Amino acid sequence: MWCFLLLRMAAVEPVLLPQDLVPHHYDLSLVPDLETCTFTCDEEVHVTVKNETNCVTLHSREITVDKVEFFAEGQAKGVAVEEIQYAVKAHTVKFIFEKTLPVGKGKLVISYRYVLMH
Repeated sequence: MWCFLLLRMAAVEPVLLPQDLVPHHYDLSLVPDLETCTFTCDEEVHVTVKNETNCVTLHSREITVDKVEFFAEGQAKGVAVEEIQYAVKAHTVKFIFEKTLPVGKGKLVISYRYVLMH
């Protein structure tokens, strides 16, 4: 079974993400639930926004995103996500924000869930 999974994964075409937003540091808080074989994650991704944009695409696989906000450096009020789009075959998720993200440093705050066993 492992050989099959490795071959199947190798056949996936790599997806290059847009360079409008560059990550620098990740802070994760994982909470496993062994009874339901799931975990929840609260993640802060410290980034630099290189070009103004209202959408961010990240690699993802089999996660369900519950909440996303962007905070520009020094700002207490975040920019909320208006829509979340999953591209299952490409293993990406796209966040479309309600406002354009300003150029400069900031952080994405993401909450998501993952099923450990299928």
